Amino acid sequence: MSKLQTEAHLNKSELGDLLVSGCNIQIGPFCFNIKTSIPSVIQNFSHLYTDHAILDKQAFVDFYVSINPPANLRRWIRPQAVFEIDDYRPLEPLPLAHAYPLFEWGLNWCIANKAHQYLIFHAAILEKDGKAILLPGEPGSGKSTLCTILAHTGWSLMSDELTLLTVPTAEVIPIPKPISLKNQSISVIKNLFPKSDFGNVYENTSKGTLTHLKAPLPSTQVAKIKWIIFPKFGEHAETDLQEITKGAAHMRLLQNAFNHNVFGKTGFETINRVLDQSEVFSFSYSDSDTALNAVKEITGTN
Repeated sequence: MSKLQTEAHLNKSELGDLLVSGCNIQIGPFCFNIKTSIPSVIQNFSHLYTDHAILDKQAFVDFYVSINPPANLRRWIRPQAVFEIDDYRPLEPLPLAHAYPLFEWGLNWCIANKAHQYLIFHAAILEKDGKAILLPGEPGSGKSTLCTILAHTGWSLMSDELTLLTVPTAEVIPIPKPISLKNQSISVIKNLFPKSDFGNVYENTSKGTLTHLKAPLPSTQVAKIKWIIFPKFGEHAETDLQEITKGAAHMRLLQNAFNHNVFGKTGFETINRVLDQSEVFSFSYSDSDTALNAVKEITGTN
């Protein structure tokens, strides 16, 4: 099938027209058909997704999604945005000003809840020379901060939010979407990398202040996990890098797996395969130099 790059072939007006009628876009291994008439979503989407391929109308679509104002008075009075997949609303409507964050959360919901051909972790992941570093973590753990630092210093982004593993071979499938940054992480990254390609900033969302960052070096190759770091960022945190046991790591990975129950024993064995081929650490840090030096020490890379 033919593929077109939005930056090279579509201006913003053309892309806007395409999104209104339904745009097929490649995001990792998936084809999303995206429909929206919301100008802020069109503007941010066209800025952040220029590295993704626009597919022709004959492409096989994995997810049909839309984000638009509702067809009631909330279109005009305290206007809202509604995210739908196949006419189903998996997420609560949000104020129209937060339409783009809702759009990104909706894409993540589709993958986390529907892509059960993969074992899916709530984790950032980056690779270098086909060797990947996995960063699992709950919101506020600092995984996106560390992920963004590494993405600016020679590591290729596979994902900042969802890690897709083949079962049982435990290969990582890249899905490089824009990096989501929240609250203090925004100023940290803007100070470190002022020339980074940021999208719009959204305040007072359910997760605080939020923005998205275009990945400086997105990955396109399958990789194997070689290192696992459970990060914890704190403004005044003491540096603490400790190797942890595979048993403890298995439990923590299970806590960050969306769908291990789907695979039963095979999923359990896939996690064991990852751990058998990986070194595993917990890491507390407070600044980028400390983080980079720790990663260099762990991985033996420059």
